[in-house]
Amino acid sequence: MSRGRRLSRPERQALRRSQREAIGSSVTSGVCDNYLGAFAIFLQASTQQVGWVVAIPQLVGAWAQLLSVWLGRHGVRRIGLILAGAAFQAAMVVVFIVLCVLPGSAPIALLIAAAMLFQAGGHLVQPHWRALMVTLVPIARRGRYFARRSRITAVTSFVALAAGGLVLHVAAQLTLPAAGFALLFGTALVGRLVSLRLLGSLAAFDDGATGDATAPPRTLWRELVATLSDQAFRRFTLFVALMQGAVAIAGPFFSVHMLRNLGFSYAEFMASLAASILLQLLTLNSWGYISDHLGNRIVLVSTALVIPVLPLLWVFSGNFWYILAVQGLAGLAWGGFTLSSSNYLYDLRPPGSELASFAAVQAVVSGLAIFCGAMLGGWLAAALPAAVDLGGVTLVFTHPLYGVFLLSAALRLAVTLWFTPRVAEIRLSQAATVNQVIYRLARFNPVTGVVMDMLGAVRRRR
Repeated sequence: MSRGRRLSRPERQALRRSQREAIGSSVTSGVCDNYLGAFAIFLQASTQQVGWVVAIPQLVGAWAQLLSVWLGRHGVRRIGLILAGAAFQAAMVVVFIVLCVLPGSAPIALLIAAAMLFQAGGHLVQPHWRALMVTLVPIARRGRYFARRSRITAVTSFVALAAGGLVLHVAAQLTLPAAGFALLFGTALVGRLVSLRLLGSLAAFDDGATGDATAPPRTLWRELVATLSDQAFRRFTLFVALMQGAVAIAGPFFSVHMLRNLGFSYAEFMASLAASILLQLLTLNSWGYISDHLGNRIVLVSTALVIPVLPLLWVFSGNFWYILAVQGLAGLAWGGFTLSSSNYLYDLRPPGSELASFAAVQAVVSGLAIFCGAMLGGWLAAALPAAVDLGGVTLVFTHPLYGVFLLSAALRLAVTLWFTPRVAEIRLSQAATVNQVIYRLARFNPVTGVVMDMLGAVRRRR
């Protein structure tokens, strides 16, 4: 598509529908991404099982993205994969609603299975929706279009998060928490069905191509090997995966700590999540300005040094206002880290590598790291003793999860100290389109925030 070509009327209508589709899909993600952990706790999941709800779906979803690329390489149309993935997610939200009324321990296993398939559906959509939109939106309009779409999704996700917390709080006050979750997931289902209908309008613009026509034909396996052959990219991929694994050791269990150990209400739980997201949104332009003028490295290194401190701070107090301040600091650090690492990651992309394959490699490596980290954290939460003797110094844990938080902090610091001396500034961008990644920043939560930002950030205009 040429840079200066005028859009036809059907193309303009399709892009307007895509903007509206962002509202529906972000309602679904705003509910399901933020409240599945709380739902597992409501279903009386153990601490280990809460970790499984996060770990196993992430691993399955990552491989689903690789499967999506493989299917595209074997002739399956993009729009077919997009609609199939969205419909699959809608079906799994129906399962979430049914689980609200099922008694006994069976819902935990069903929740894990449904969460796995929900993540798989989302990852089937991601690479091909991104590729299809790149062909539909002219280069000259991409910055403005995706900036507007990102603002829509960011605001909608935030509203869904806030409204969901209030609904659950009122439902709990009325001793009807199951009805509150059912209402929440019902809203998510409506959002996904609206999104599915609007995604269908893109069918006329699917040319069926899933690769770069100018690139030499290669099998998917050779494409993946070529993607990892670059040393700088491989090193950064390892850094991202190790950091995600260290984060996942503690990430799934902050909700357990707030709702079960600290006794937070659903409104307080929602406020703690919102504090992180809000700080990211408020500081995004400032991080973008620093990245534009001083480079991505300084932002990446400085925020990476703050991230190990975050789980450590949870040990000192369980006061609600203190936790809000910690979450605000987390939003500040993760916002800068995500923005700079997303830009840095795409600068490292090996020449000739297909975007879908590139994202699939990141998804698989990251999913494996998150799976290992969350499973380790769940095991430690059950196995750690109440006190640990360290050569005459005895650490007494008021809550068992404190040991998990401390280990996560130590491993985050080790990963940061290993990588930061090896990172070099690649280029100083003079026209970075910060709003292209605002949606990914707004969807952050302790485990999946870095993952989705690494894999889904829109490539900067060069």
